[in-house]
Amino acid sequence: MNRSQKHWVNFVPLLAVAIIIILLSWRFFMPGDGEAIQPDEVYFDDFVIARVNGVDILFSDFVPYRGFWGYYSYGLDPEELDDPDFIDELLDSFIEELLQRGYIQSLGITVDENELEYEFTMTEASLFHFDYDIQAEIEKDYGFNAGTLRELLRGYMLAEAYINYLTGEIETHFSEEDFQAAYTEYMEYFINWEECVSASHILIKDFDEAGSVLERLHAGEEFTLLAAEHSVDYNSAIRGGYLGAFTRGVMVPEFEDAAFALTEPGELSELVETDFGFHIIMLHQYYEEGSYLSFADTLNYLPMMIAEELYDMEMYELYYSAEIVYYP
Repeated sequence: MNRSQKHWVNFVPLLAVAIIIILLSWRFFMPGDGEAIQPDEVYFDDFVIARVNGVDILFSDFVPYRGFWGYYSYGLDPEELDDPDFIDELLDSFIEELLQRGYIQSLGITVDENELEYEFTMTEASLFHFDYDIQAEIEKDYGFNAGTLRELLRGYMLAEAYINYLTGEIETHFSEEDFQAAYTEYMEYFINWEECVSASHILIKDFDEAGSVLERLHAGEEFTLLAAEHSVDYNSAIRGGYLGAFTRGVMVPEFEDAAFALTEPGELSELVETDFGFHIIMLHQYYEEGSYLSFADTLNYLPMMIAEELYDMEMYELYYSAEIVYYP
């Protein structure tokens, strides 16, 4: 393990403490509104299917998860849901997700309920195309309902929220040396398979204001400060107008043509009009096909890449340090 990896491990919370309360919410796959499927609707007798850190998981807890993924991911018929190989494979995933969810919640991380409801509504509409009769029939046949989908989405959003938290911690605490080490380690991921440019921009709605800002830039004022002050593209303005690297076909044509016409780092475009307003583009770097992103251009990606690796390390340790007993 290199120095940078050791630094990452310093962010790993103490699993031994958190694992005690991992499974407090482990019945979250019950199908919606607190109403579990009655055992005689799905199988003859309920039973313990596994024990995780001393907590029993009943087959009835597993049934909604099994039904959802059996239908949407595996394309099984209802009578195929009892296939032993399928159950063994999916039960491992079920336990992993229970552990991960419980662990993240034990750290005090939550999701915004309004955002969850929005994601649920959009996903449900995508899956069923607003055909509620078919939806009801599928859910009955496979043993899940809307609550199963909602809580699956909650688990994914919790994971995303935790990765975002780790990303913020890394951005705050990592030194340039740490990032340089990570850049070297991740180099293979930064090859440019197509020509691309990295650039910043300032987007202004008013033509006269945009012209005035361009004059100030030519007079030597700082691009990042003017972007923060004037750009109406707030997502990039908070980063001094920085857009990162992009290939052809990503931006609107007028913007793309102007950006790829720039040749020297630091070069400014004239005003570029698009449907969004008037852009001033500053080139950071032009990359030929087969080149590698510079260290500066990877700083937009490195913190989250490190956070995702750290998350995977934590979840691996969480699962393999758990006491899991499977029952036939």
